[in-house]
Amino acid sequence: MRAYFAPCGIGLGHASRCLAVARKLTDLGYEIIFSTYGEASRYVELNGFKVLPTSSIEYELKPDGSIDIGGTIAKGPRIFYNFSRQLGADLYYQTLLTPDVVISDSRITSSLAALIKRVPHVLITNQLLILLPAERKGKGIFENFILDFIMTVWKKADAILIPDFPPPYTISKGNLAFDDDFEEKVFLIGPIIMKLPHELPPREVIREELNIGEDLKLVLVLLSGTKREKEVTLTYLRSLLMEMRDLEDYLFVISEGKVGEEVKEVRITDNIISYTWLPNKFELLKASDIVIGHGGHTTIAEAMYYGVPMVLLPNKGHTERLSNARSMEELGLAKVIRGDMLNERRLRRALLEVSNEEYRRRAERISREIAIFNGAKKAAQIIDRVVKGMSIDARRS
Repeated sequence: MRAYFAPCGIGLGHASRCLAVARKLTDLGYEIIFSTYGEASRYVELNGFKVLPTSSIEYELKPDGSIDIGGTIAKGPRIFYNFSRQLGADLYYQTLLTPDVVISDSRITSSLAALIKRVPHVLITNQLLILLPAERKGKGIFENFILDFIMTVWKKADAILIPDFPPPYTISKGNLAFDDDFEEKVFLIGPIIMKLPHELPPREVIREELNIGEDLKLVLVLLSGTKREKEVTLTYLRSLLMEMRDLEDYLFVISEGKVGEEVKEVRITDNIISYTWLPNKFELLKASDIVIGHGGHTTIAEAMYYGVPMVLLPNKGHTERLSNARSMEELGLAKVIRGDMLNERRLRRALLEVSNEEYRRRAERISREIAIFNGAKKAAQIIDRVVKGMSIDARRS
């Protein structure tokens, strides 16, 4: 049996989810083939899977790193051209490979191609409701048409897998809207991450191996998004951390997220270390006291599974991350600073607040409660049932 994975190539979250599911399907005897673009392509290759190239579709950014909706729309002809090329590639690959199932992670072209080719199709997404930024609402008939088109195609999948926790711990609750017309094929399976906490040594053992003292607070900086987005945010964030080098009992470890590059360490100050790439990310995550992130779904899910409080810095134009971040703040797992409001004073205050033992205890308690979820395993089971033509009904699962 052959599975064709087509994750969105913006950031690494979509690819990492698909990789986790692909490994489970490999255990069930499936042949796996990927098609993606951008940094995700290199990331998948590094994890040992074949990747077929396709055209890149990305959003435009403002100078501050936030999403430029107007600029993206203005690039309409170029985006339509790349969309057509990406759809053509998906149709070609699906014709050539004759997969038994297409698994699309938030990528419209692979879903549309599967419908055209009448190939069983499973969608992975944490957004069944795509929201426009507040300043764009009511401004574009074309924008609303595109969003309606995406939703129409996605809802025709044979199964829709939502990699999120059920209430009260749902991450993307602001971007999920369930329709009674297709509720039987929408599965809330739990977040999908590459490595679960129980697969690693105890936290104390890892900290000892990394030579991290008991009184030292390890802050892991994991930023998601496009290459440009990460560069802009990291440049500014480094300058803010430099202003906080007096926090001598904090150790800041920054991942630049440069996939596949040689791992290089740059010690900015005695307590700020930057790495091009972190191959041991999950070990560091388990050893961490705080995670600083953009509010991406996968990074938040990883921090929740590992019981680590967060400081989240979503850009105002990224509605999904803003919604995710607010959900975490409501749960008492994070402090949120919108990107355009970020400064040294606010960041220092947020770090000191989430360092409170109450945040740690709450994060660890929730981590124990959600440990029953294994999104990758559940996804593979549902995909296998779709391939075998077995009945699936989310209302009975």
